[in-house]
Amino acid sequence: ATARLTCLDPARLRDAPDSIGRPIPGVEIEVVDEAGRAVGPGETGTLRARGPGTCLGYWRDPAATREILEGGWLRTNDRGSVDADGLLYHRGRADEIVKLAGRRVDLGRLCREVESSVGAPTSAAVLFETAEGAQRLGLFVGGPESLRERVLAWCRDTLARDERPAVVEMIDSLPRSSSGKVDTAELADRARRAWSGEAGSRSTPLEGGA
Repeated sequence: ATARLTCLDPARLRDAPDSIGRPIPGVEIEVVDEAGRAVGPGETGTLRARGPGTCLGYWRDPAATREILEGGWLRTNDRGSVDADGLLYHRGRADEIVKLAGRRVDLGRLCREVESSVGAPTSAAVLFETAEGAQRLGLFVGGPESLRERVLAWCRDTLARDERPAVVEMIDSLPRSSSGKVDTAELADRARRAWSGEAGSRSTPLEGGA
């Protein structure tokens, strides 16, 4: 899609500062469940959009096109909700929700909460696989080493046992791919190495992690 699909009226900045607004002229946006049905006000679902600013598909890749387009709607892979007034709210990415020990964990929400709770500027959470084939959670938090104990205490005191990261690392800056996105593959490898006890790791395996 183009750079902008919605806009918040400046008059609503004070009473709805977290909203992404309403669709711009010519754009339609719906919040739907997994079956493609519109959800009610306040319910979270997947945002889908259609209009002149959405793509026609992937070049010479019909399979990938079918994954994102359906009946003229573009599945954005963003999670969101709409209130009774028609204002839209972004609730993270669908690919940030993972299953860990049978529990659904929202990685984006986890990061936002730890950042606000300990005063960290940035963070990232990733799943990694142990040598035994088990899925574990790694948490990387931007900030000085002095924040480490606060992060560990927050994890132990706030998160359910199944949600706790197995590995926590304070990091100067998050690694990025060539496209500028967080390099989750590198972080997962770092977490795996920390869990296995490889020398040189700065991560802390968290006792009681999932």
